[in-house]
Amino acid sequence: QKTTKNAANKRQFKTPVDASDTDFLMDEIDVSGYLDRHAVGNKENLTVEKLGAMAKKSGSFKTNYFELKGQSLFFRQNKEKPESKVYALTYKTRLLDVSTAVYCRSQQEIILNVQAENHIIRLRKCKNNVGETKSLQAWFQVFAEKGIPCTEIP
Repeated sequence: QKTTKNAANKRQFKTPVDASDTDFLMDEIDVSGYLDRHAVGNKENLTVEKLGAMAKKSGSFKTNYFELKGQSLFFRQNKEKPESKVYALTYKTRLLDVSTAVYCRSQQEIILNVQAENHIIRLRKCKNNVGETKSLQAWFQVFAEKGIPCTEIP
């Protein structure tokens, strides 16, 4: 069963947090909240225009709770661990692996090109309004402040 779960995580481009992730232990959170996430594999170097066009495609989005701390974007299923679970697994994306970020205003979506790991992450505001979160514009601004090359398109 563990092998099946690991394979599913790999297909969804989920990397679990480990003991060496000092950013995870930081108290200060730059921005946090619930977002819908979809990840898809990509081995080519995409232009901003191609990344923007991806926002118009459908995808299988899942709601997760995100925290941006230091140079890492962490996400898990819920903000708090459900009482019925022993632990809540948290995953990460290193900002150093993100080659560019595109904010498509018309589709209300941020696309992160994680070229170092051959995939793209698409982020949207939650459709089911799970909890409070900053606007996508605020998330995009923090990505830019963290040094990710960012482009905003209509």
